[in-house]
Amino acid sequence: MEFRDYILDFDVPSTCAEKLIHNTTDLGIVPVATIPDIPHANIITNYCIGAVNAVKTVVLASQRPLKEIRTLYLDPDSRTSVRLSRILARHYWQMDFEFLPLNGKSPDEFEDHEAAILIGDKTFGLERHFHNITDLAAEWFNFTGLPFVFACWVTNKIIPETILNDFEKALAYGLNHIEQAIAELDPGRYAGVDIHQYLTHTISYTLDEEKKKGMALFFEYSQALNR
Repeated sequence: MEFRDYILDFDVPSTCAEKLIHNTTDLGIVPVATIPDIPHANIITNYCIGAVNAVKTVVLASQRPLKEIRTLYLDPDSRTSVRLSRILARHYWQMDFEFLPLNGKSPDEFEDHEAAILIGDKTFGLERHFHNITDLAAEWFNFTGLPFVFACWVTNKIIPETILNDFEKALAYGLNHIEQAIAELDPGRYAGVDIHQYLTHTISYTLDEEKKKGMALFFEYSQALNR
């Protein structure tokens, strides 16, 4: 496999989606909520970023129990998490929140009736600031009995089979060398976090039939939000 034949950009999934939408890249890992916005979107590979139950890094954080929340602040970094929270609010929690943008609101600024959807590194150490942490992937599983897919590898055009084969091999190589990747991480950044457990057990990387069912159901509910 000659990686000199490819140009690699390292971007967050939301940026990958924007590049695919504007046709400035050929392939990227994108949040599932953005897939309908990508012209000629085609999900490729047998890999994804998913969870079969709790994911731990996509949560609703609050001081009071869920049923007492009136205002929900949404993290703009993840359209998928925003959509998922709205779906759960309408169809599972039966809650009519006031949805507002997070806009950098810090944990000590939240009132008792307020909550926030937070993702990624923002969720590390949240238990020091909030009494209630609700895992959105676990709530989706409780609601549907299906795993949740947060991001997929997507193209916006037909990709030659040879390139797809190389890419599949590259992804498999990465998953087979997670231990080496963990060894290169900055331990200070993840202090107090079991990053090994998270990367090897919490995240589920195989895009199997159950995840495809969960993703199809998410698309169905997501489309209904617009009506």
